[in-house]
Amino acid sequence: MASIKDIAKKINKSWNEQVLTSGNFTKEIKRVDVGDLGMTYPLYGGIPYGQLISMSGVEHSGKTLSACLVMAQYQKENPDRICIYVDAENTLLTQSDFLQRMTGLDFEPEHFMRYDMTGKSAEEMFADVLKLQEADDIGMIIIDSAPALISQADIDNEFGKDNGQRASIAKSLGKFIKQMIMYLPKRNNILLIINQVRIEQGFGGSIIYKEPCGYALNYYPSQKIRFGTRTFTQGDKTDISATKGEGSDGFRLKFSLVKNRLGAMNRGGGFLT
Repeated sequence: MASIKDIAKKINKSWNEQVLTSGNFTKEIKRVDVGDLGMTYPLYGGIPYGQLISMSGVEHSGKTLSACLVMAQYQKENPDRICIYVDAENTLLTQSDFLQRMTGLDFEPEHFMRYDMTGKSAEEMFADVLKLQEADDIGMIIIDSAPALISQADIDNEFGKDNGQRASIAKSLGKFIKQMIMYLPKRNNILLIINQVRIEQGFGGSIIYKEPCGYALNYYPSQKIRFGTRTFTQGDKTDISATKGEGSDGFRLKFSLVKNRLGAMNRGGGFLT
């Protein structure tokens, strides 16, 4: 009978890598520092490389702002990589100047590409993004947003006919995520998916927060960040409302950390300013 170490050596040799190891196997995860201690501290250093991240919140809570800020910081740390923004909501067509001013996101061709979802199903986009993982210079990818994606089943479905296709994006999104989490650690890039929050009334007047698009966006992300309120800054003032935010010089987002596989949850959340 062979020992477990002998069998482990054969398994490692068959994979041509150290699949089975012993001793000190702890790996230090590189992270993107978002540039503000209010978010860096709760996240134990920032947004991790090689991972799937979910950012969610109600309308106008700052999801896209924060995602673009992370991408801008990623660009600074990785000037030789090209970032991809899947623009399912056509956000960049109307807000690119605002996002560039607020986050410093670089839209130049050598650093950035926009994926236009017009006329495309979610499954077609998923296939294209998976192909992009074959590129040596693939960078961070943002999908904005999951609820805006339309499945091929919904496109093919007849008007007025209900064949049970509600939330039909969940299955294909789940399959896409399962494939991407195998690529991300090898490419050491980041996939950030923006989701929404549905607020429902619970028992006894309690509030229940639900996120659409299936279980995969709850289970597979290494970090889930949920945003609550957004205000703008002007000088020392940090609570200027959106209606009075013309000429503002920054923003302030309140968030909570609802999941973190790469650190303790005891720091809760904070403000990204």
